[in-house]
Amino acid sequence: MSIAQGIDKAIDRIQKVKGTALQFFSKNQRQWKYKPLSSQKIQLFKDKYKSWGPYPIIIHTSYLLNLASPDLDQYTKSIQDLKAELKRATLLGVHYVVTHPGSHKGAGLNQGLNKLKQAIKKVFSTVPEFKGWLLLENTCGAGNLLGGNLEEYQAIKQELFDLKVGFCLDTAHLFGFGYDFRTSNDYQRLKQILDKTLGLEKVKLWHLNDSLEDLGSKKDRHYHIGQGKIGLNGFKFILQDPDFACLPKIIETPKENNWDQKNLTTLRKLCPKK
Repeated sequence: MSIAQGIDKAIDRIQKVKGTALQFFSKNQRQWKYKPLSSQKIQLFKDKYKSWGPYPIIIHTSYLLNLASPDLDQYTKSIQDLKAELKRATLLGVHYVVTHPGSHKGAGLNQGLNKLKQAIKKVFSTVPEFKGWLLLENTCGAGNLLGGNLEEYQAIKQELFDLKVGFCLDTAHLFGFGYDFRTSNDYQRLKQILDKTLGLEKVKLWHLNDSLEDLGSKKDRHYHIGQGKIGLNGFKFILQDPDFACLPKIIETPKENNWDQKNLTTLRKLCPKK
């Protein structure tokens, strides 16, 4: 949800569509700079949060971050920005921060993974007040992006085991990389991969997005639930899986013509009958 006219407005907007999980950018996602949150804005956000209900809230970091960048200036700015996001999350009482892993920009997979790992360690060591979870999102694996192949996360998670680092799974990104989950057998194979690489207990959040692009396209174009190349079954398997039943699930689909409400209605119809 947008934070236009104030960060508290995101809660107004999620209530309007009767959502029960909220994700927002805490600042302009296309800029490095941001204004500090005033004590009045923080309190207004907390008051509205309390009146909305005990629902999960997620901050998504800026698209500018590249925690695997070989460019020192971009890498330093990315670390500083992530620190600022964890501090803002702490002030607002938000328990999840999602970030993309970044791109090694041709410097090599191992170097990129190492820089990502070191960045996360540094951020946690300098923002001890953050008690929530930092969630690494999977990508579609285009170009030099990290995190398309889930085995890459397996390579670094052991060194981050003592930190509250988990994973956010985006369905459009999984599909774009080449992980199919449109049949029961394919979904079970994907779960085995998730358990082996990430650990099911480390999956803390889903981004539920259909895809305009084909399986394995390495392209990231979100679309309305059930109207893209994934189709309804893939989402039904996730929503009816008891291992993921209690996890927050966010849609990042196009918003025009009240589509948030329509997509939420579609997803709710796929949930197990009570």
